[in-house]
Amino acid sequence: MRIAIDLETLGTTANAPVLSIGMVVFDGGVIGARHEWFPNVQEQLNAGAMPDAETILWWFHQDPEARGQQAEAKRQPVGSVLGEIGAVFARYDVDEVWGNGPSFDCMILAELFRRHGLAAPWDFWKERCMRTVPLRNPALDRVRPLIPHCARSDAEARALTIIGALK
Repeated sequence: MRIAIDLETLGTTANAPVLSIGMVVFDGGVIGARHEWFPNVQEQLNAGAMPDAETILWWFHQDPEARGQQAEAKRQPVGSVLGEIGAVFARYDVDEVWGNGPSFDCMILAELFRRHGLAAPWDFWKERCMRTVPLRNPALDRVRPLIPHCARSDAEARALTIIGALK
C-alpha cells in the first residue's frame, strides 16, 4: 500500500505549525481511504512550533475557499490527530509514503510527532518525493487538485498523479 500526504502549514521549516493534514491510501490504480485532520494550532505553538511571516502572508493570496476551510475548521487535539494517523498506518502495510519533497510534508509531520513525544508511524526509508515524479516523466499528466491548498484535495491529486506515473 501507498499513502500520499499533504500538509498545509504556517511555515516551511520542520517546526512549522500544521494547519491541516490530508492523507490518501492507495494501491495499484485504486484510491482507498481519504482522511483530513485539523490539529489545534495553539497546542502546537505551546509545544514549540514556530510560524513564519512569509508563509502567513502567502496564505493571504490563496483561494478564498482554501483560506475559509482553515478559518472554519473544527480543530482537534494534536494527540487525537496523531493517534488517528497512527491507526491508519497500523491498519495498512504501508510500503511508500509520498510527500512533496524530502524536507517538507514527511519531515514536518515526523517533527510534529516528535514534538508531542511520539515516533512517526513510518520508517524514513519509505518516504518518496512527489516532486521527482513529473521531473522523471515530463509527459505525465499531473492531476490538479479540485481545491488547491486543501490538504485532502492535494493528497488525492498527488495519489492520482502517482497512479498515472506507475502505469
